[in-house]
Amino acid sequence: MDIVDETDGDWESLEKKWIKKFPNLCNHREGGEGCHGYKQPTKHIEKRRQSMLGKNKGKKLSLEHKQAISKFQSNHKKNKPLKYTLEQIKAIKEALLTNNCKACIARDLEVNPNLVYEISYGTKYSDV
Repeated sequence: MDIVDETDGDWESLEKKWIKKFPNLCNHREGGEGCHGYKQPTKHIEKRRQSMLGKNKGKKLSLEHKQAISKFQSNHKKNKPLKYTLEQIKAIKEALLTNNCKACIARDLEVNPNLVYEISYGTKYSDV
């Protein structure tokens, strides 16, 4: 990103100037006044509508499909090996009882700080 101009006051006129100079920007107006009340032309709306036809937008999944997804996800979680050892997880839980500094625990035990936070909030390894 580059700074192309600076001002202490009339930024709206500078914005309009640069929008005119670079027409490939995504501004819908010349600038300064925002795009409140902008209405897309009918041909753009129709083009977007046509591009979405046939796509799976808002389609409801069947009960069988939902159950198959749920079964796959639960089996995947059960069979997934632990990334950390049980000893590491237990050491983190013990350290959390006596130390409030989660970053310090992570540093001392040489684990990812996010792991310590997730264990402290009960979002990971709550069953260990």
